[in-house]
Amino acid sequence: MNTFMLVAYTLVPTVIVAVLLISIGTQLGPIYKRKRTDDIIFLGMWDVLFACILCDIIAIILFLCRTPYVREVTLISTNLVMMLNLIFIYLWTLFINFRLYKSRNRIRRLRIMTLIPLFFVFILLVINLFTNIVFYVTEEGSLEVRPLWCLYSLVQIVYIVGTSSFLAKYKKKSGGLHFFPVKSFIIPFMAGAIGEFVIPGMSLPTAGATIGYLLIFFGMLRENTFEDPVTGFYNSFFLERISQEASAGAFDFSSGILFYSDDTGDYMAKNGIIATNNLMREAAMTLRDELPEGCETMFLGGSSFLVISKVSKEQEEAIRVLINIVTQSLTGEAGEALHFKGCYAFRKEGQDPGSLLSELVSMSEEKV
Repeated sequence: MNTFMLVAYTLVPTVIVAVLLISIGTQLGPIYKRKRTDDIIFLGMWDVLFACILCDIIAIILFLCRTPYVREVTLISTNLVMMLNLIFIYLWTLFINFRLYKSRNRIRRLRIMTLIPLFFVFILLVINLFTNIVFYVTEEGSLEVRPLWCLYSLVQIVYIVGTSSFLAKYKKKSGGLHFFPVKSFIIPFMAGAIGEFVIPGMSLPTAGATIGYLLIFFGMLRENTFEDPVTGFYNSFFLERISQEASAGAFDFSSGILFYSDDTGDYMAKNGIIATNNLMREAAMTLRDELPEGCETMFLGGSSFLVISKVSKEQEEAIRVLINIVTQSLTGEAGEALHFKGCYAFRKEGQDPGSLLSELVSMSEEKV
């Protein structure tokens, strides 16, 4: 490949992707400040993509400069990018799991199991640095693939297809991610993975992943309308949205729990709104740790949290135990300055989350 072709087919697209990533990175400040589990994973995905592009740019520049170690530079750079792609897929899988189930405990359970197949391929790439069992780099810097390259590409495709199937199954069961265009990521990343299989060494998965990442970011910006900036939980606009989905038969749930405190007004008068907001933020972190998988949690203002769950009447005792644990944890988090309570109700035939909330509010007022 001559210099013109190299610049046309590798350097220019790589620089465009790098500029795109830098532009996205300048807008990630608010996500960084929230420090939610999915936000941290999302930022890690950006770091991996930027590292991939940086490796490519450095390798291409060194190639254009006719350095005496073209083969070694290409070998190391390609290995690093392939390893980073595996790390990106790992983070992507954790990201989707958290977005669907909103459970840190689930992430802790799945992270090792999710990593095992990728780790096996990762080790093959490390070995490739010394044995060329996955791909070979000629003295001129050209890439020649080995049969195990197919395994590397196949693992990426399997993870993408697996994620797609997982999402389709969840969508059929629960209505899916309400405002989050996950498929908009899968399509460009799948195209990149298949392209890498057809044209090895072009870092097409990185380009596809970057396009998908940008679309996810746009989706998260749209989703901000439905999120409370203090706690990071959904807000009352989200309650209205899922009530519409439930009425249309696109969102299924079994019960609702309301956590609240009657002391919020006194606490705010004594400590101010900033301290109260900080306390609610800490309470939200506690809820994320304590709540089971699949809960949709909304902050309703003051110190009220509505949890829409799939726990049915058959598990009523589990709800009572959960309320006892969570209220104690929230009260402890508040340093006994606020005393949290909880009440619950099961969904009636055709009932939507909004009307269930009205029922829970009436129950809380009766307890005063």
